[in-house]
Amino acid sequence: MLTKEEYQKTVVRMWDSLRDDKEGEPNCYGVDCEECPLRKKACVMAIPEGSYSTVFSVYNAIEIVEQWGKEHPVMTNGDKFEEVFGKEPRDPSTRELICPRAFTDDDMKRSSRLCVGCAEKFWDAEYIPPKKEE
Repeated sequence: MLTKEEYQKTVVRMWDSLRDDKEGEPNCYGVDCEECPLRKKACVMAIPEGSYSTVFSVYNAIEIVEQWGKEHPVMTNGDKFEEVFGKEPRDPSTRELICPRAFTDDDMKRSSRLCVGCAEKFWDAEYIPPKKEE
């Protein structure tokens, strides 16, 4: 079962996958209702009157969002690196994670050994695509 915070993050990720603007908003504005998994079983706006009680639709929503989250896992910075470059973000000779600061330093070998904890945190963190203007 998802925690309250996990549920909220997952439902916003689900909505963001269905809209072009208003990303990260904790509401369904900009989502095409026809495409939304909550449409017929949990959305209070879409359920025909008298079909479900709002109380029951909440449980349907939790199940739907939880299933969606399992089918669409969070992409990490490491996953995105591997998708773009076709390999893990590791130093080929030592197999250590590459320090994210290495991409801004001239000497990647020197900076790759500066950190271990920050590299793990960065590569395991959720990938957030840059905004269109960035």
